[in-house]
Amino acid sequence: MGWFSFQRQEGYPTHYEDQHSSASTDVLTAGLILAFLILGISLLSLLPSYNRRRRSIFFCRVVISLFIGGIVVVGNFGQNWEVGHVRITSPYKGGSPGEVNADLGIQIGLRGINITLNNANPSYTHCKGYFDHEDINYNEHFSWTWAQGRFGFGYYAAKIAREFREAVYRGVPLPILQLAEYFTFDGEGIRFGRHYRLAGWYAHILMWTAFPCWIISNVLFLVVIRYGALCLIATGWCQFIAIAVWYFTRNFVELQVPYESGHKEVLLKTHFGLDFYLVLFNSLFCLGLGAFIFFLNALWPDQMCEFFGIDPLTIYDEYHLTSEEIALEKKSRSTSMTRAEGDTDGMERGDDGSDSDDSNSTDVVRRRSDDKGQLFLKRRTDVASRLFQKSFKVNSGILPRLKSNASRNPQGRVINEESEMSARTPLLAGFPSNDHYANVPSRIRQSSPGPNFPPPPPVVPPRSAKYSDH
Repeated sequence: MGWFSFQRQEGYPTHYEDQHSSASTDVLTAGLILAFLILGISLLSLLPSYNRRRRSIFFCRVVISLFIGGIVVVGNFGQNWEVGHVRITSPYKGGSPGEVNADLGIQIGLRGINITLNNANPSYTHCKGYFDHEDINYNEHFSWTWAQGRFGFGYYAAKIAREFREAVYRGVPLPILQLAEYFTFDGEGIRFGRHYRLAGWYAHILMWTAFPCWIISNVLFLVVIRYGALCLIATGWCQFIAIAVWYFTRNFVELQVPYESGHKEVLLKTHFGLDFYLVLFNSLFCLGLGAFIFFLNALWPDQMCEFFGIDPLTIYDEYHLTSEEIALEKKSRSTSMTRAEGDTDGMERGDDGSDSDDSNSTDVVRRRSDDKGQLFLKRRTDVASRLFQKSFKVNSGILPRLKSNASRNPQGRVINEESEMSARTPLLAGFPSNDHYANVPSRIRQSSPGPNFPPPPPVVPPRSAKYSDH
């Protein structure tokens, strides 16, 4: 053989024989996992732009969110909802007396089945003198998406039946054809293909429903936390219902395919695989995490806003009440408290001679007061939050009980000294700027972070009625 004559026969150009090899990895699943890894690396590359506290919060949010979304997508397209494996001794090709000792496996997904055949003991065939130069390593996929089709193997038959017929024409090994044939029958009580197809159809619809619920929950966590928690709970419910549908619809008769192994008979049976348990765990995790976030938001809404990077003032409504409206509101609340508890000691009288309601004061911050009325910020609550607070008898916010104290605060303005939110947030437009920090305690002003925090303006004493504009 000359230097340039390798693989050349009779003077023709170099010819390389086909190297048929089975796919050892699900390419689609690997691509989906890689896509989420790339997205995660891209988001985590933003960590240096945050401070130490916000960095850990952002890291937890990114990892947990991508973990949930990745399992939703991978579980939808995965092939390991049910798996089975057995070692068999079976004829390899039709019309050939040779047998092979091989490992036969099946993976069932929402969209089809995957059958593998690997030679477990190559010396077993060599002693027989058959298939000495054959690499027995097969991986065949049969899909049933999505129509049931007509009976038979024609043009209008089911997709899995047509693919089975093509596999027969290609000369696929007999153990694979024997196993795939069980999914082409549709009659006489043998309807494995029909039931698995229906279970996969309904389960994949629910998994696709869980995917947009997960996306919407990520968006709502940046706007309204309780709605994001509810969407996360909906994500968990969709996955859990998909698991239930697959469990109860997949097949009424257990799949058992008989084979020979040596001189005894073995049965190929299936059991739930990795994708099934991952989706089940993810559904329970979403349900628990969504409920946990919802309850935390009902207990400590301001801290949850800080955790998710939301301005706390977005959960407050602004009210400007006159003295008559305040008196009427306190009277109605006092009446309701008396009827509910039978106790009239729930009202406290302030130093300025006005009654202050102590029951719901955790939801109200009085920001400014003048002769015409008072400006209040009241936290928004929904029906679920109010029911939770009443059931567990908890306060809904971090603000302490507010009491009007004219001697300590001549202008009647009350600010939460334990929270920096009131000190850092100026009043809305339409009110004098010199009242922004008039009554903020000095220790809060000194502890407020950032060089952009403006110094408190000079306090302008209220004008007396004896002075005129002239």
